[in-house]
Amino acid sequence: MSKIKNPLVFLDVSIDGDPVEKIVIELFADVVPKTAENFRMLCTGEKGIGKSTGKPLHYKGSMFHRIIKGFMAQGGDFSKGNGTGGESIYGGKFADENFKLGHDGPGILSMANSGPNTNGSQFFIIFKRQPHLDGKHVVFGKVVKGLDIVKKIEQVGTMDGKAAQPVKVVDCGEVSESKIQDGKEIGKKKKSKNVSSSEDDSDGKLRGRRKKSLKDKRKKRKRRYSSSESYSSDSDSDSESGSASDSDSSPYDSSSSSDGRHRKKRSVKRDKRQLGRKRKDVRREKKRSRRDKRSRASESPSNAESESASSSSSSGEEKDSRRGSARKSDLGRYLCHLS
Repeated sequence: MSKIKNPLVFLDVSIDGDPVEKIVIELFADVVPKTAENFRMLCTGEKGIGKSTGKPLHYKGSMFHRIIKGFMAQGGDFSKGNGTGGESIYGGKFADENFKLGHDGPGILSMANSGPNTNGSQFFIIFKRQPHLDGKHVVFGKVVKGLDIVKKIEQVGTMDGKAAQPVKVVDCGEVSESKIQDGKEIGKKKKSKNVSSSEDDSDGKLRGRRKKSLKDKRKKRKRRYSSSESYSSDSDSDSESGSASDSDSSPYDSSSSSDGRHRKKRSVKRDKRQLGRKRKDVRREKKRSRRDKRSRASESPSNAESESASSSSSSGEEKDSRRGSARKSDLGRYLCHLS
């Protein structure tokens, strides 16, 4: 046999006229089906008018007429409201079904009675474990939602049982299967939203970390690039330009946050590059001119020798002619002297 699914009912309770708060109760139909069905129908009001009281068999509008702090809250007297009225759906009173379940903790629901086999419509909710009630009162349900509201009800209780503030059942009924499923779906959706939001946060953090790492890498690349550029310009330019580039590159590394400085330094570096290129061109021209001179010098030694030889031969001829003319003049003088 398949296990009986226990029904769920609710009580919408208002304390001293405050907004209603919902208490959800599971009825133990699998253990005490007759007692559970009595309470369920009194919550829904589907049974109609009572034979004994002539009142609607319905908890709606009834009061918790007896609340003892540290013990229990008693209600269900829909006809008189003082603990002397009420009736069951079966007409009058009905017998104790069984005592299989105990008064084990807060939120347990049990039938109120005036002795054995006198169960009607009155019930109570215990605030803590009450083992002395076992075997005397039939346990038929427990609070599955709204135990905090039960504690609020306890706070208006007194030692003699007269409530300091009125506690009223504004509405009551059975919780439908669709509402239970909807509640589960809503709970699942909330959980999934929380999970998705946490995943989005983690993804956002990861993205933020990735962006930061990419930015750091770009900054490092820029620094490396700028340092390599300054090094190349230093090696190409002379010592003065090298010292200037070194002095300009150090503040760039220390103050890379401002865009204006970046632009100025880039322009300075461009100017330095252009100067370095111009100096390179000048040096190349000088080197070329020197090479040309050397090549000309290496190519012209034979011509220089011939020129020097010709110049030496011409100078020798001039010397010989001078000597001859001198000899002739001396000879003329000598002949003149003889004559």
